[in-house]
Amino acid sequence: LKYHKELSCLFPPASLQSMSTQQVQQCCNLAIIRKANFDSWYTGGGERHRYSWPRSILPRSERTAARRLAPCLASSQDQPNEIISNVLWPMESGETEENWEEIASGNPHYDGCLAQSSKRWWSSGPSELHRPEDTREDLLFVSKLEDVIVTEIAIKALKDPFGYFNGAQDLVYSWPYISFSVYRVPKDVLRLALLGPSEEEGEYSSRGMIDDFVKEHTPTYTHPRTKVKRADDSWQIHGLPDGVVGNVIVVTLWGKSVKQFANSGYYVCVEKLAMRGCPIVGNE
Repeated sequence: LKYHKELSCLFPPASLQSMSTQQVQQCCNLAIIRKANFDSWYTGGGERHRYSWPRSILPRSERTAARRLAPCLASSQDQPNEIISNVLWPMESGETEENWEEIASGNPHYDGCLAQSSKRWWSSGPSELHRPEDTREDLLFVSKLEDVIVTEIAIKALKDPFGYFNGAQDLVYSWPYISFSVYRVPKDVLRLALLGPSEEEGEYSSRGMIDDFVKEHTPTYTHPRTKVKRADDSWQIHGLPDGVVGNVIVVTLWGKSVKQFANSGYYVCVEKLAMRGCPIVGNE
């Protein structure tokens, strides 16, 4: 009991509830490696580090359609081609893993696309002109691994790709605040809960499905709503505490502050999103 109380001070208590001794030991080892290699945290890798060094935990965008279990859902969408799977790393990048050194530097030009013409993004549906700061958009992602120790979340807002033509070269569809939660849900439960948008909600909306999921499951970790430091298209990096275990991540974008045109609604748009973590022993 004393040992469990000590661990609860180090790791989120909800993560500890269903972990084996070996898995708890892995969390401890990873925490030590993370602190000892802080300056080179982004350069580690290789098969020998599969349980002790983070790697990409999200599927590639082109593979999402082949999965019955939807790996990502969005609370709204604007145009048919602005789907949420566009924010996942593209197969065409030619990289087996995201270059986290580039992401960590905040480089806005690093997006995995080989050509400007292949740029893709997700756009929220428009919000009314009245009090756009009260809006929220939820993005739900399922890890390609059953259970992982989630270490980082990186997200990049979209700079208007048509700004050169409409005089809005510096228009970035960012968000004032962000929060996220991590859930650990059995695979069979996921298949029942996340089969795709319901017809009642409309073709592009998964708002009700995400709300039901959040209502029915308790997160292992919740990062409180945080003000975004830079409202540009640089990468925003969010490091998670040690020992956050899960397989579903819900990212919430709070507020909207940008209109595409004077009389349009307000939007938030995500160009790319990446997550890293370590597969937990015994559950890969």
